[in-house]
Amino acid sequence: MTFAETLVNIACVAVGLAGIVLTLFDVFLSVIVPRPVRSRLRASVLLSRYAWRVWRHASTRFGDLDKREDLLGIYAPAVLVVLAGMWVTLLIFGYGLVFFGLRAQTHGIDSLGTAIYFAGTSLLTIGYGDITPNGAVTRLLAITAGATGFGVVAVTTTFLFSIFGSFQTREAFVITFGTRSGAPPSAVDMLLGAKKLGMLERALEISEPAQVWMAECSRHISRTPC
Repeated sequence: MTFAETLVNIACVAVGLAGIVLTLFDVFLSVIVPRPVRSRLRASVLLSRYAWRVWRHASTRFGDLDKREDLLGIYAPAVLVVLAGMWVTLLIFGYGLVFFGLRAQTHGIDSLGTAIYFAGTSLLTIGYGDITPNGAVTRLLAITAGATGFGVVAVTTTFLFSIFGSFQTREAFVITFGTRSGAPPSAVDMLLGAKKLGMLERALEISEPAQVWMAECSRHISRTPC
């Protein structure tokens, strides 16, 4: 092995490990940490910020208000699914670079594409057996990749169900508010109607579910458009 090839292998391992650590750190701050953590260097924050600008610009070009509202409402659930796929993809590429740099300890890896393929089968715990690690380091990395993939898929799936439950709570509040405030919804009309009926105090109670929902939504990361 030449000196240039050694440098390339070291660079692949270093870049791959950095990508794995940054991705896992992003998942940890996005899913596990209960409070929003602001950071401009996280992949999830960059994706959601710029994707929202593009989505909002495309949605506002529709003249039909119903279509515009439907498109804007789709964004939040869609970006959550995309984020989960992005984290898995980044981890596969990260482990792929590491396996490519350590290809001398792995039987069957002859290119970067093959290394990424082996990383994907290891991360997703598929394991076809056509590529096998021979060294102790690559065997440990293969096991770590499988454990990482299982953990990331588990926590993100749980997080998605939690977020979708929050969306359902929001829709229930919106429907309840709409029946009391008329169409289009207006807080002033709701308060005026409740005052005429002598039910002003009960009308103010509708704000309590909104406050609870906002408190639950604030626990999620800042990249989630609640």
